[in-house]
Amino acid sequence: MMTYSELLHQVSFEDIIPYFEPHLLYGYKQHYDMLKQLEPIAADDDYEGLRTIEIDRAPTAEGGLLQTHSLNNEPWQYSLANRIILAEGVKAPLAEIAACCLFSSSHYGFVENYIDVPTHECMWMWVDIYNRGALFDKFSGPYDSYFRRSWIRKTKAYRDSLKRQMKRLDEINAIGSKRHLWKRVSMRNAYLEVATVLSAYVNYVTQGNHLVAPPSAKELCSGLFKSYRQSLDTLWSFADDASHRVAYLQDLVQKYGALDGARLGNVIVCITTSAAHPLEANEQEAIAALFDDGKTNVVWCVKHDDRVKEAVRIDYAFYE
Repeated sequence: MMTYSELLHQVSFEDIIPYFEPHLLYGYKQHYDMLKQLEPIAADDDYEGLRTIEIDRAPTAEGGLLQTHSLNNEPWQYSLANRIILAEGVKAPLAEIAACCLFSSSHYGFVENYIDVPTHECMWMWVDIYNRGALFDKFSGPYDSYFRRSWIRKTKAYRDSLKRQMKRLDEINAIGSKRHLWKRVSMRNAYLEVATVLSAYVNYVTQGNHLVAPPSAKELCSGLFKSYRQSLDTLWSFADDASHRVAYLQDLVQKYGALDGARLGNVIVCITTSAAHPLEANEQEAIAALFDDGKTNVVWCVKHDDRVKEAVRIDYAFYE
């Protein structure tokens, strides 16, 4: 069987689409194109990771989906050079095999030394690259007290949700001290999760070399944390040619549904390019058209970061 890299170059993304949920296509599209741009690294004698990608079918009554654990915690560059081995009796089209590998590597794999991220950082594809994480600064404390006050005072909808969950817990006899402990732990965990995500976004947007400066950190916090609903994500233009980078982003939104279900009344959009490849006027207009639907209040930020090279990176945060 061929290597993971050879497989991706033999199967088009359109062939793989039927194996994914529609609302996840834009993430897998970025992962597919990013992997095709990475250079595979053949493992040497000192490499302690896996050397093959073994695929079988999950044991279910329906025959089972393809599955592999050979990409868990494996650097993508090494995984791309590994040969794919199907378990005995397993037959599947190349597109289904590619979909199985993309699912596993996007959720559980990572890349080393990618745009200067420290090698000890596992850049989890789904959680981090597209939903905040290793590409962003870690949660730092300057805004913590502001976040905590806003979270407790403003998120009435969350407190109402907790009350409903408390009622459900009563129904299953989870009452007394356990009930109150669960409430405290649940509130704390939810707060820390949201605080980490939003503070990372605020830190990234407000730091760096700005061409169009964003609002202050406190203003951003005020808007984001007073909203119970937020939708944050990152879009990268993994286009083969820099001249197609905005067309690539347009496809993510219009063809693969990157913003479907994400739109709320307000949005902060941070566009990052390198100084050597700044946005052209027509590119900025095309990106603006993706977010400005005439119903959304849009706040723009443009910054330079040479680590993105010829690509365009967009970090957005919709909120009510």
